[in-house]
Amino acid sequence: MMGKRNPQLDADGRLVHLLTLEGLPAETIVSILDTAAPFASIGEREVKKVPLMRGKAVFNLFFESSTRTRTTFEIAAKRLSADVINLNIGASSTSKGESLLDTIDNLVAMNADMFVVRHGQSGAAHLIASHLQATGNVTFSLALRPDEDTRLADATTLGQTTNRIIERYAL
Repeated sequence: MMGKRNPQLDADGRLVHLLTLEGLPAETIVSILDTAAPFASIGEREVKKVPLMRGKAVFNLFFESSTRTRTTFEIAAKRLSADVINLNIGASSTSKGESLLDTIDNLVAMNADMFVVRHGQSGAAHLIASHLQATGNVTFSLALRPDEDTRLADATTLGQTTNRIIERYAL
């Protein structure tokens, strides 16, 4: 009997939705950190942009207050040249009764390429990811819990520091 497939991975084991670190294969987490490492210095350059996500639309959907995290994701996407849309949830149709999935479907119809989601309801991010997979949309979603995005940032910083120590002392 086959085990239940991780909803964060496609049938080939590639990451399509980053919802939690729990249950992700170690090699996937290492791949995330290795992929992020070269981009860490973009903020220190004179021109703080690279064209990696040019033409891609990133929708920030924060259903709970989180100015620092929303701004951090907005800056990161803009530095990768993405078009960033910060949805004002308080003024959106969800405040008038539109369901979460109806909102997602409407944004997908507007050619959203990626969602960054922060939602207070447990399971909301998994619901969105499952819905996107079921409808055949290949949109990527990122919806880590606050402690997890901090752990990934800490791991990235630790990796950079370790690399500097190795280089300095020729280890």
